[in-house]
Amino acid sequence: ALALERARLRREVAEARLREQGEALREALLNSVSHDLRTPLAVILGSATTLEGLGEGAAPAARRELSAAIREEAERLSSYIENVLDLTRIRAGQLSPRLELVELSDIVNAALRRKQRALAAHRVEVRLPADLPMLRLDLFLMEHALANALDNAAKYSPEGSTVTVAAAREGAEVRLSVTDAGRGMDAALLAHAFEPFHRGGPADGRAVAGSGLGLAICRAFVQANGGRVALASAGAGRGSELAMHLPVPEIEVAGVDDD
Repeated sequence: ALALERARLRREVAEARLREQGEALREALLNSVSHDLRTPLAVILGSATTLEGLGEGAAPAARRELSAAIREEAERLSSYIENVLDLTRIRAGQLSPRLELVELSDIVNAALRRKQRALAAHRVEVRLPADLPMLRLDLFLMEHALANALDNAAKYSPEGSTVTVAAAREGAEVRLSVTDAGRGMDAALLAHAFEPFHRGGPADGRAVAGSGLGLAICRAFVQANGGRVALASAGAGRGSELAMHLPVPEIEVAGVDDD
């Protein structure tokens, strides 16, 4: 009877903790939505209203500027909604990777194309050895994970700085890293970097746009592919490195062992 009572108490404590975490997540989601949806929507509505008011007599330069503002804020809104939906899938346990043999260079190139606009103000260096093994991964999930890492590096690095994407074979893993020259992180920030809705601040003190979900989703997608993620920084003002450790297929590992 005592053992059953203890089991019941443990179950109630666990359920209470899950409810508390769920409430905290809902509150954070509502706060984030109220801010991050309102800002781009205000720009889109304002620009569209101005464009409509100018009519056919608007100067071409003004029309282009307003159209660009609408497009950029719509892309930002789309990215935010995509991240919220991804978080919902992760929380619901609906991640089911479709693994296939892929070239890591294909994933890197696709992610760079996807974040071309975000990285436009930075120098991008890519270092991929030609002899990297093929990996068994979900192409979409890994492209999305890397795109979020690139987006994070661009947001927290000053314009004109270098973002480096590099890969190397390390035994039974391939290490894919994204390194920036941004504000860096101290131990306190590193401890919370993968928490949903957690945000840091850029090197120049400007507010950072975004949901604070990028790294949390990046880690979840890498883990769904059987990998792991590590974030390191030498300290404030010294940049950061996000490393994804991806498993090499057993047949490739066996081939190396035989040699």
